[in-house]
Amino acid sequence: MNVATLILIAPCSLLFGAVLQILAARLFSARTKGILAALFCLPAVLAVVATIPLVKAGQAVDLNLLSWDGPLALAFHVDALSVLFAFMGAGLGGAVMLYSIGYMAHDKSATRFYASMLIFIAGFIGLVYSSNLFIFYLCWELIGLCSYSLVGFWYTNSEAVAGARKVLLMTHIAGYGLLAGILVIYFRTGSALWTDPAVAHSFTGGIFLLMLLSLVAKSVQFPLHTWIPEAMAAPTPVSALLHAACYVKAGVYLAARIHSFGVWPAAWGGTLVWIGTITMAVGVIYAMVQTDLKRMLAFSTVSQIGYMMMGLGIGTPLAITAGLLHCLNHGFFKGGMFLTAGSVQHSAGTRDMNKLGGLAQRMPHTTLSWLIGAGSMMGIPLMSGFASKWMLY
Repeated sequence: MNVATLILIAPCSLLFGAVLQILAARLFSARTKGILAALFCLPAVLAVVATIPLVKAGQAVDLNLLSWDGPLALAFHVDALSVLFAFMGAGLGGAVMLYSIGYMAHDKSATRFYASMLIFIAGFIGLVYSSNLFIFYLCWELIGLCSYSLVGFWYTNSEAVAGARKVLLMTHIAGYGLLAGILVIYFRTGSALWTDPAVAHSFTGGIFLLMLLSLVAKSVQFPLHTWIPEAMAAPTPVSALLHAACYVKAGVYLAARIHSFGVWPAAWGGTLVWIGTITMAVGVIYAMVQTDLKRMLAFSTVSQIGYMMMGLGIGTPLAITAGLLHCLNHGFFKGGMFLTAGSVQHSAGTRDMNKLGGLAQRMPHTTLSWLIGAGSMMGIPLMSGFASKWMLY
């Protein structure tokens, strides 16, 4: 199988699965739709894993479909950074789909749920694979629209509607900073490919600030972090995939990708370090006073992404590696903790931690899953979170 096919399999299989969900909406039960969604994630996972040997030696794969160099050229640049985030999207997306089979088994709107989730994962992979900045922005907004749809999935719930509106407004308006930066780059260089050396030379402090605004909102960094606790009225699989594993990591990817443009001035790194450090403190302080289980996890996510931003801001090879490793670790342990919280809510009928307790004997497997996730987040030795936090320190 050639490289181009591997790169295209991941997003195309997911989009085809979404189309099938819509076309066959009346033919299958909600459980069958969940099984189909999980099956369509499998080719994406295998394609991403098969790409790893191609980029492991530090090389990258470039692909330009249609052989057109216009502003909307379908150009892909797949390197180790792209594959890392694509693996999080496809792998964790597949795991969440498996969980959703039971969670959404009796929901009458399962078609809308699975189609939106599959489109989201495809858009996220397209975002990290794209070398065209305009296509990158389109994918950036596509996953934002999917997030809006999924946070407000239970639209008869006023809390879900308000949360979806806040997610859309805060991330979409800030996203214009990214678009403005891309337009400035394009008019300066005539190129929309971030792999073009001219783009790196035209990347100034003003463009960095425009993109910083966008990635701060996307990755729930202080002071644009307030939308994520309001998004917790979404179904638990949405919280696990979007607000732990993928959506909030789009900003982390953008910050890491900007490092590809060259050595950062000290002011850029210092700005990101301060943002990340303040976010770490603010997130954990708010997490400690929550009584709602999912809101507590949401603020914890804010704090943990602060770690990643601090590592990227420090900018040394070890710090960047630590930030990205913590990004991968966080996707797994926090995604698992959100799914565990969903299991607790489903069984106990509440997320109020004042009313929860004594569940270890009744739900031993869920308890074990929670302890593993919490231990990794705490950085207990021999767990993955310990390695990334220790590297960062």
